[in-house]
Amino acid sequence: CKLKYNINYIFLSPAKINLFLKVLNKRDDGYHNIISGIQKISLFDEIKIRILNDNLNSIKIFFSDINIDSLNNTVYQAITNFKNYFNFNDSIIVNIKKNIPKEAGLGGGSSNAATVLKFLNKFYNSPLDENLILNIAKNVGADVPLFLSKKNSLIIKGIGEIIEDFSWDFNKYMILIAKPDLSISTKWAYKNLNLELTKDFKSINRAPTKISEFFNDLESVIFNNFKELINIKNFFYKHGANLSLMTGSGSAIFALFNSRFKLFECVKQFNLNCQLFIVKPLI
Repeated sequence: CKLKYNINYIFLSPAKINLFLKVLNKRDDGYHNIISGIQKISLFDEIKIRILNDNLNSIKIFFSDINIDSLNNTVYQAITNFKNYFNFNDSIIVNIKKNIPKEAGLGGGSSNAATVLKFLNKFYNSPLDENLILNIAKNVGADVPLFLSKKNSLIIKGIGEIIEDFSWDFNKYMILIAKPDLSISTKWAYKNLNLELTKDFKSINRAPTKISEFFNDLESVIFNNFKELINIKNFFYKHGANLSLMTGSGSAIFALFNSRFKLFECVKQFNLNCQLFIVKPLI
């Protein structure tokens, strides 16, 4: 049935972690080709979207985090790019309650953009085909396409636009995430990455499936400049984590625990200055 105007539509916009991230090479356009295993997790932003049939053609975006610019953000870019392909004069009001910390490598902004894109296309009876929506997503950000996918475990390649299936046994793990109070520029991380020092990944056609094989190439450059992230990772391992890695370009560090007891003991003992989140994989 046709969706109605002047109603608040509410969505949960999930975060993600990178279970492995291999940087392959630098492209002529300045971006890097990667291969990465993605797992969506039970940490969500809440998005309310209202469309008004008022002919005013306005876009208003409100964040619970007042430090996020209401114009210079992924959601605003997604809406304006959508309008470049399918023009309309309705007004759009978006309210976003931020629970996913920004500049963490958890994909919050990209997830928000994908959620709004999917809703707009559905509201207007799918005027844009899958390829056009994907093209809009790529132009907004490299991680936006993965959040368009209905799959919760996936592999991304290229600059993030190539999406494939990924399956591994995640049911037995719980996830602890620590987000320190520091920001890391993704652009800076890739610019300063020495590709000769990144992890050898000979079986590029076979994605890692064991946690002993999971890694993040960007740790090689970021840990040299942000020692506090090494401290978090070491703390997690000391307190029983089966795996600990930085997600994306940071600054969040996650840990997998197959023991509920060890996870909560780790939380009790945690004495570093971070936000902590206990989450589950989305299955």
